[in-house]
Amino acid sequence: MTARAQHSGLKNGQERIFARPDGQWSETAAQQIARQSGIQLSDAHWEVIRYVRHYYLEHGGFVRRSRELAGALNARFKEQGGSRYLYRLFNGGPVLKACRLAGVPVPENCVDASFGTAF
Repeated sequence: MTARAQHSGLKNGQERIFARPDGQWSETAAQQIARQSGIQLSDAHWEVIRYVRHYYLEHGGFVRRSRELAGALNARFKEQGGSRYLYRLFNGGPVLKACRLAGVPVPENCVDASFGTAF
């Protein structure tokens, strides 16, 4: 398992590396991933995606726990409704989906298959 997969919070067999292996990211790539996921990106989505990229850059390109990023997102988007707003934008897990679209590694504990939850 790669270093990125080890920190993704996904177990063997569920291993998915959402970060671009070449370190490159583009809005075009994010749009393609969104289309494949059935997400129509709006300005609100882009604001979250750009914030996630900025947050990762400020934290050395690595966020260990999903709760840390979820808390930061909730605080940043509190005026819009916090977690409820984020889950409306990214149904099924705002941290998981925003990280995937932002081209950054998914933090640990982002998906808990035993509970069927995703941050």
